[in-house]
Amino acid sequence: MANLFVLAFDHRATFATQLLGYSYPRLTKAERKKVTELKRVVFDGFLHAWRGARRSKTLAVLVDEEFGMPVIRRAKRLGLALAIPVEKSGQDVFNFEHGARFGAHLKKIKPTFAKALVRYDVARKKDNHLQRARLLRLSRFCQKNELGFLIEILLTGSGPRRAQLTQTMREMIEDGINPAVWKLEGLPRSADWKQLRRLTEAELIMLGRGESRGKVLHLLRSARESGVASGFAIGRTIFFEPLRKYLAQEIARAEAVRQISKNYRFFINLWQRNTP
Repeated sequence: MANLFVLAFDHRATFATQLLGYSYPRLTKAERKKVTELKRVVFDGFLHAWRGARRSKTLAVLVDEEFGMPVIRRAKRLGLALAIPVEKSGQDVFNFEHGARFGAHLKKIKPTFAKALVRYDVARKKDNHLQRARLLRLSRFCQKNELGFLIEILLTGSGPRRAQLTQTMREMIEDGINPAVWKLEGLPRSADWKQLRRLTEAELIMLGRGESRGKVLHLLRSARESGVASGFAIGRTIFFEPLRKYLAQEIARAEAVRQISKNYRFFINLWQRNTP
């Protein structure tokens, strides 16, 4: 089981609306340029941590095409582990950002992972059937073209989280969907992760979902103490506050980069120091 520590900044509305106050997706050219600039700040924070970790392959970036193409191009030149999203932003039902042309985009970029974010409520049978059909198409494409496939599941239903995750994963696996990595919500007990391990041999990593630092720490501990999770994909908990301060002119760009790097390295060091 290889470790994987993803700095996730593929968010689009978070940058454009929550940080900059723009009306996404309708943005001016200047506004788009500003969002791209903020993505570069986060990426520079990643690079600072990556170099400090002796350019470890366990560190990865997750960034979008819409605002992150300069980051994607540089990540490719540096040989970084790279994930890009294929989903259309902000949709209740998973669909491809580029429609039937999703494969052409993946072939052009050739990322390490194609990432699909899926909002899933086990009670919504019709929507789930449609989502799984699309995910199966993506799964088969990735397998045929030797790309890693990463599924991010955001639970939208009610009830115990582990039970929902278990049913969600079972439904996908039974339909033939075979990701290399499952990016899952944090669970409060290490035993919960061990139960999920029984469903799959693929890698399991924990997502942050923009939670507070304290809550992410609690959930991170249960994941790494389980001995079956491989790492994490955390974004807003790492970059949001430094970027907010930078935009408010409370700190300079270099300090925002330093704080993002520090936050990212904190979670990596915590995982590595306490892994069973």
